[in-house]
This record gives sequence, C-alpha cells and structure tokens, in this order.
Amino acid sequence: MAEEKQTGRWGMVIDLDVCTGCNACVTACAMENNIPWTGEEDAGYGRGMHWIRVQRYWEGEYPDISPHYQPVMCQQCGRAPCEPVCPVFATVHSEEQQINLQVYNRCIGTRYCANNCPYIA
Repeated sequence: MAEEKQTGRWGMVIDLDVCTGCNACVTACAMENNIPWTGEEDAGYGRGMHWIRVQRYWEGEYPDISPHYQPVMCQQCGRAPCEPVCPVFATVHSEEQQINLQVYNRCIGTRYCANNCPYIA
C-alpha cells in the first residue's frame, strides 16, 4: 500500500464578528514575520510595509452609519503571482510547507510582489 504524504497547512483565523479594526493582527504579523517598522513619517508617504491590511467599510444610512472591518491577508497562493516578478528572487514558494516565503536578506524593496498581488496583500 502506498504511503500518503501529509503536508501541514498554515492559517490564521479572525472572528469578523468581534473585529474592531484595532490592527493587532497587522502588528502580530509584522512581529512574527520580522517585517521592518517603517516609522510614522514614512507611513505618511505610503511606505508602510505590511502583509495584512484592515479594510474599512461603512454600513447603514446617514445618520445611522457604522463601520465594518475586514482584514485582508496573504492568501498563500499555490502559483503566487508575486513570486515570478521579483528581480532578485526574494519571494519564493516553500515546497516543504506549501507557503509563500520572503527571503528578507535578499529583498531590495522594489515592491513588485505587492504590485502583482491580486489581493493587494
């Protein structure tokens, strides 16, 4: 009988019923993945670096309007469009874990990966 190879899957679950848009998931992702902090001034110019963003939507009619938050994160695409566009091959796919990886020491900051992502992650 052939032996089946099991591969683990990574995932992150966010309960949208209790999401307040606090960006704790963005901070946790940055800390876990060692994403550099750009600072307040660079973030003001749109140079912030993150792999999760919290999208804000408005529900209701004026004057009873309330915000609705939805975190948008990397979808771990199987054939990720962010990988082949990197000129220094800093975005790669792990064959062992089946996830998208970033080689931080190789990245030169072109952001081609972010521009080519259909999820804007």
